[in-house]
Amino acid sequence: MALNDNIKKRRLELGMTLETLANMVDTTRQTIQRYESGVISNIPQEKIEKLAIALKTTPTALMGWDQISMRDWYYLEQKLAQIGHTIQGIESEGYLWLEYPDGVLEISEKDLAELDKATTSFLKFKLAELKEQNIKNFKKRK
Repeated sequence: MALNDNIKKRRLELGMTLETLANMVDTTRQTIQRYESGVISNIPQEKIEKLAIALKTTPTALMGWDQISMRDWYYLEQKLAQIGHTIQGIESEGYLWLEYPDGVLEISEKDLAELDKATTSFLKFKLAELKEQNIKNFKKRK
């Protein structure tokens, strides 16, 4: 996906209005609309960084260069939040960290992608296990 499509998609995923996003990145609703429609395609780097922060993602994800999709990033962020962990970072410097109840851990986007893959794999395993149990229990009730 192109940058303009990623901006719009992420904004809508977060239920954010053009006006809200514009206020968060110090620009106008019309400018955000032009970004999303592709009328303005040469978006300054500092605006992309502000957009990424406002949209709770990374500039690389907005640009479509990321190893982990924006949707996967969002779900991973939600999974981590459920166990008291928060992804933070300064994307322009390529620096990410994970805050957790006992401290802070520096983490790369590659590490996050691997963590996402592992959690997805484990979830699939547990679902298969539950399905198998359900089939056995269903047969016993008949």
